[in-house]
Order: sequence, then structure tokens, then C-alpha cells
Amino acid sequence: MVGGVVRALEFSGADLIAGADVLLLDHDLVAIFGFQWHRADPWIGTLRVAIGTLGVLAHGCAATRATPARHNEIFVFIAHVEWVTVDMRKDELASAFWRIVQIEELLSDRHRLWSGQFGDSTLDVVFTRSGIWVVLKWRSGASVAFRTAFSPGSLTVKKCSVEDDALLIDADTRIGRQVCEIETSGDDGVFRFRTMVLPRAYLTFEAWSRDVVPLAAGSQATGQVHTTDDEHRAGQLHASVDDGGSFLYVQELSSLSAFCGATRASLAHTVGGNWPDIGFVPPRGRKALSPSDGPTVLTHAHVAWKSNRPADAGEAVEDQLAMLAAIYLDALGA
Repeated sequence: MVGGVVRALEFSGADLIAGADVLLLDHDLVAIFGFQWHRADPWIGTLRVAIGTLGVLAHGCAATRATPARHNEIFVFIAHVEWVTVDMRKDELASAFWRIVQIEELLSDRHRLWSGQFGDSTLDVVFTRSGIWVVLKWRSGASVAFRTAFSPGSLTVKKCSVEDDALLIDADTRIGRQVCEIETSGDDGVFRFRTMVLPRAYLTFEAWSRDVVPLAAGSQATGQVHTTDDEHRAGQLHASVDDGGSFLYVQELSSLSAFCGATRASLAHTVGGNWPDIGFVPPRGRKALSPSDGPTVLTHAHVAWKSNRPADAGEAVEDQLAMLAAIYLDALGA
């Protein structure tokens, strides 16, 4: 508390009330109604976020009142006499919350499984309480994390096998067993990952956030998305990180055909987003993914990176084509 204004909020596991949709902070109240996905999850521990970050949560997913039954009011305490009220859909609120949780875990509570140095860039394969990630870090310290597996709850790595620059990770998660294959061709500036899930129960994807997370300690990472909506529909995302480099993310949408067949989902708008909320998110279909569907691919992505940022639109196009060629050649040699 500084001058009567709250500068940060700290959510502790003890503050999560079982069976209630309320978070308590000392004698102040932060009420989140309909928070059905995460309430009273003891594994969350402590989450401390700046008011500015929470502002992103509150304002980044604003929606109209066209469908009030699906919206919830979130009250964010700022000062003794001032409240901010924002309407958000429950799925958008859950997705935004998970994004903040994942950023906090990546910055303060990640565990390394493998690391490789490639020129002036480093690749780390890490796991947190809710995910498995490939973290790309440039010499400047700028970094971006790519999620290979997600669990809306606890995640335990049961086995990690490493052979040369390839990893096979077997994880037990709240949604079921997940198996991640990660392969790197670091000298070519490319890595790829593929993850299958064997659902433990009927599985839907309302609360999932996008899978690319730019990271910056103490502040929000800044950058730019260079690709267009048409390229996003083809599964491509080209972006650059300020004070870092650029990357091209390509989701192999054809690998998700079994997923779409089982869930009756469309892959439209699954890749893309607005900075910094970018990447791929599994679509919500008309049906849930069930244990009877067997092992199902949830994500199959290729990533190429460079150590420089494009200076203008023309250079961005050239960089994207060069990285796409690197991904294509790497896939041919796989």
C-alpha cells in the first residue's frame, strides 16, 4: 500500500475459499464470480501481480453485454474510494488468469530438463506446475516461451529421455497423460515439438490460453506481430521481441485432424492473437475430447528464430521466408 493506493495484489493458497467464488486480500475484497475452473486449487501457492498486470487481465478481454448470462463482473480494488468494474466472459477470465499464472511460474518457479547453447541464443526445456515449455533466450536477456504441454492444475514429469538434441517427456497431468516429443536443430535455428494427450475424463478447452509467452522480468515484454490474419489461418505467426530477435511459429494444422474430428472443432482463428497474447490455442468444439478417443495430438509446432529484428516491412517478409525455408528443410530431414 503506497499513499492509500494498492500497487500490487498477492493471492495466496490460503486466501482461496473452498466452494466460494471470492478471493480475499487482508480486509480488502477482490470478487471474481463464476470462477469455476481454479477456485480453491491449493497448488496455486502465492501469485503476486502488479496492478498494471491485473489491468491487462481486466481490460484485455473486454466484451459487450450482448450475452449477459455468460458475463461476470470483476471488481478490482485500486484505492479506498475507487473501484473498477469490467465485464468479461468466464472463459476469457479463466484464460487471462492462467496466462498470468504461467508468466509468474516461468519467471520464478521453473525447473530445467535440458539446455543447449546455439550461437548467441539459448534453448531451455523446462517444466512448471502447470506446463512444459521451450524457452528461447537471446544474448540480450530477452526471451520467449513456447508451451508444449498444459495442465489446468498439477503437472508431474514422470520420465524424460534425452538422446542427442531430442527429448521425450512423459507427464502425468490433471487432464490425463501427456507425451511430448521435442527436437532441436539449433545450428539451423529451428526446433519442433509434438504433444499427444490420453484424456483422463471428458476434456474441453474453455480455459486454455495461447501457447507463446514473451517474458520480461519486472515488466511486460514489448514486441510486434508481423504476420497477417491470412497467414494466421495457415498456422503461421511471425513476431519479434524488442531488444531480442524474431521468430516464426508454424502450427502443423493437418496433425490436428483427429482432434477436430473427435471434438467437431474448427481450426479457424486458432493461431494468431494480439501482442503479447499470441500463439496457438486448441479450439473449443461441439463435443468434448473423451478417453475413448485414445491418444490425440493437441499441438504440433515448428519454430525458427533469428538473433535480429526486422527493421521494416520488407525485411520482415524476407526474414519470414528465410525462416519458413529453414523449417521446411528441417522437416524434410526429420
